[in-house]
Amino acid sequence: MRDLLTRYGGLRVTDIMQSIHEPLILRFVNEVLMGNERVAYLGPEGSYSHEVALQLFGRALLIPLKSISEVVKGVYQGEYGFGVIPIENNQAGVVGESMESLLRWDVHVNYAVDYRVTLCLAVNDGATIEDIREVYSHPHAINEAMNFISKLNVSINYTQSTSEALRMVVGHGHRAAIASRAGAELYA
Repeated sequence: MRDLLTRYGGLRVTDIMQSIHEPLILRFVNEVLMGNERVAYLGPEGSYSHEVALQLFGRALLIPLKSISEVVKGVYQGEYGFGVIPIENNQAGVVGESMESLLRWDVHVNYAVDYRVTLCLAVNDGATIEDIREVYSHPHAINEAMNFISKLNVSINYTQSTSEALRMVVGHGHRAAIASRAGAELYA
């Protein structure tokens, strides 16, 4: 837990625990410090699940996995102390794979975080919006941005994640990705 200690100015764990008065946060910190410190998230790096995991757990503990099912199964089997997966999307609704995995592996949601997702159109340096012929992204992101995308007169290509979309776009001036700003900066 070096990141947690560093983030709080080098205080000892006991000092941190004494300064926390909110019961839910205290329970959360206890579970992280006393349990399995490995945290799985729906990867790869630059995904929205990665952003949430970074905010909650810091960089040193995070393990990207390729599917929601892998994350939930890993938590169930004790490989990871926590898993970070999307549960619901305001426009696209409940994430079916998350619900199916939670039920299949009998894993319960201990904490839910409302995370405001901000989408952006990521293009290669030097490309303009007129150059774009193809847009790549996860189906939920495409669905959320459909009003904007439909005005571009481009082909739509679905990917497993917004991070995968970013990788598909790098080096192709006629391609764009719908993704997070943090993800775009990571793959720039």
